[in-house]
Amino acid sequence: YSTKNPWRGMLNTPQKGFCTFQTVGAGLRAGFCLLRNYIKGDYNTVAKVVSRYAPPSENDTKKYIKFVCDSINKLCPPFKGKDVTPDSQLNIVHLPYLSAAILTYESGLDLSRSCQAMRSVETLEFLSTLYYFS
Repeated sequence: YSTKNPWRGMLNTPQKGFCTFQTVGAGLRAGFCLLRNYIKGDYNTVAKVVSRYAPPSENDTKKYIKFVCDSINKLCPPFKGKDVTPDSQLNIVHLPYLSAAILTYESGLDLSRSCQAMRSVETLEFLSTLYYFS
């Protein structure tokens, strides 16, 4: 949680150091945008993203990384003929799959339900960019 990131729909009352949101959709959107920013920046592998998002001080990061790689490989066709490994370079194509894998790990939702949720968020995020840039 950081006050430097005033996410849309964020409440000003962090819970145990984590952001809280007015709606589930607002929280999913913030997570999606955060992961997009990681990928665009220096956190562009599964290992780097998960280590930043879910640090070893709070999680079993190795287990988390394996889960995310396995989930992306179930959902996403091989990128350039290769499965995603902890050190594979991620790009924007992986974002909905990465988001769904993290949502599944964090929430315990079925992976297919997480995918449906993230596709909705991805669509809304895309539509919001059309609104702002048209």
